[in-house]
Amino acid sequence: MGKARSPNREKAFKIYIENGGNIAPRQIAKILGESASNISSWKNKDKWNEKLPPNKGGAPKGNLNSLKHGLYCDDNKRLPEEFLKKWFPSATIKAYEDSYTLGISKLDKIGHYIDIIWAKVMRSQKITEVKNKKDTTKELKRTKESYGAKSSSEEKEYEIQFSWDKVLKDLEIETQVLGKLTNAIKTYEELLHKNWDLATEEQKLRIEKLKAETEKIKGKDRSEAIEIVVKRKSE
Repeated sequence: MGKARSPNREKAFKIYIENGGNIAPRQIAKILGESASNISSWKNKDKWNEKLPPNKGGAPKGNLNSLKHGLYCDDNKRLPEEFLKKWFPSATIKAYEDSYTLGISKLDKIGHYIDIIWAKVMRSQKITEVKNKKDTTKELKRTKESYGAKSSSEEKEYEIQFSWDKVLKDLEIETQVLGKLTNAIKTYEELLHKNWDLATEEQKLRIEKLKAETEKIKGKDRSEAIEIVVKRKSE
């Protein structure tokens, strides 16, 4: 005997139709007390988007006007399962599926990407910290062994990283990362401002905070790099 069909399945579809498709699976899940993964699964298996009534005016599905519903574009356009299994490792497929069942908009995915990159930039501050001009690192580069008739020897080659080398290298890499982060923020902000009146307060605050902190990091790192280089030249 097969598993009984959940009564929430029809209720979920009805809510989706009533909202013209402009409601995310996680929002329906919250209304019905269901899991977002179940809602997403029902949506795909029952082909909800194909059953939506024709658009009779107003913004098309996927327009930024639907931002207030947590939906930016048609999230039903997913890669086929056979394509995923052919080209991607299982961990990537799992991450892809999990990210879809979150039910967040494409716009908010850009926002989360920005947050993740920003977190990595902040974490790198302690890893790449240069305490002062005497902060030198000695790293083993390679080992060469020589064998003779009666004895053998080992020759080690080291790479010395002086404080100014580490600061300038870190600044070069961080500048590239912050440049990409700035572009991502710019893209996010442009999309957000197209319907600024529909953006949530959380989205507005996030973008303003990140812009301010990014500029602060840029200014701080450049001043520290200049200080170390100037000290090096004066010695």
